[in-house]
Amino acid sequence: MSGLLIGLDSVPFCNDHLDHESPSYIQRARFYSDKLVIYPSRLDQPKRMQQDQRRLANLTRGIFNGYISSSSGKLIRKRLEAWIKSVNTGGRVDQDGNRKFHSHIGFLTLTLPSKQVHSDNEIKRKCLMPFIQQLKRIYSIQEYFWSAEPQENGNIHFHLLIDRWVNAEGVNDLWNVATDHLGYLSKYVANSGNLRPPSTQIKACPKDMSLVKYVLKYVSKQPEIRCSLKLENGKKVKRVSFWEHEDLTGKKVELLESGVDLESDSYSVVGEKVFRYYERRRIEGRSWGMSDGIRDIDIYSQPVSYRVRDLIEVLQWSPDVKIVQRDHCEIYYCNVHDVLMRHDQVLHQDYRNYYRQIYHRLYLETGEILEQDVITMEPVERDDPPERRGRPQQLRIAV
Repeated sequence: MSGLLIGLDSVPFCNDHLDHESPSYIQRARFYSDKLVIYPSRLDQPKRMQQDQRRLANLTRGIFNGYISSSSGKLIRKRLEAWIKSVNTGGRVDQDGNRKFHSHIGFLTLTLPSKQVHSDNEIKRKCLMPFIQQLKRIYSIQEYFWSAEPQENGNIHFHLLIDRWVNAEGVNDLWNVATDHLGYLSKYVANSGNLRPPSTQIKACPKDMSLVKYVLKYVSKQPEIRCSLKLENGKKVKRVSFWEHEDLTGKKVELLESGVDLESDSYSVVGEKVFRYYERRRIEGRSWGMSDGIRDIDIYSQPVSYRVRDLIEVLQWSPDVKIVQRDHCEIYYCNVHDVLMRHDQVLHQDYRNYYRQIYHRLYLETGEILEQDVITMEPVERDDPPERRGRPQQLRIAV
């Protein structure tokens, strides 16, 4: 008898497509700090990369609407989270407690010492960028991110993330000197007599990524757009205005005692929450920017493997996990780092090694040694008890 040998390649539903022009997809998992996202990803990556390059080009073509769009906010989150995780994972401290490499993220808020009289673009060009150059020269800052938004008084102010912990007084002096390129420090000194206005605030980014969420809340929040009609020379002219809101929850009693009319258009009461609305102007030109090093980094992701499927099954039965089903993805809200630590050490080490490699690419010079975690399985000995057989073992190797 002669037998017929066939392989999986000959089975139509395994590798063949009825329509060869239709795109092929695989399921991927993206590991954010606070959620695990399962989504379909196209296999024709070169085309997708070209699309991403076109999107990035659109962000720098000089057409801006005065605030950060939701799509730009998603892009910013991925870049910032990958950058900060790489610093928290790869930043090392030597035996004497000194920070050998970039191991902290600092968050600066920069305001003008006096009333703004120049355009936003001129302030960014003559104050902000020279200030960043001074940070690079004096404090060896390498990577950074900045965003701009108007204050309620109309002045522009900046949020700045940097990859070093810097001296607060020194940074305040540097920023004041930078603003005096346009005379803002001199005007403040003439009006107050104080030589050192408190124009900066600095915070450290905690490892739980809460500051990233705080920054993203400001850099990617969408203003409320209101349209109105008014008469000009006998014609109705459409006016578009942008409104921000301030959360005053917890101050409702104080507002009522002070005689504030919460029923007016400036306030909104939703249950126990109180919001105050105020009109804001647009930012002229770009409202955010980042260093070249963090433009092409991304959140850790991988194709959905058996390990990921097992992890998803655990999350589906966990009462602490919030699951959201959408048309194009599934979202599991949880502390991803803790979930990986508890349920899959191999995935956890892949996760950490990914961000160590980003840190190595951003900061370590050629020839530097970066240690990497590897999970291996202990050999099974004949006399080993069952609970010891195949137990994971963590090793450290240099790559």
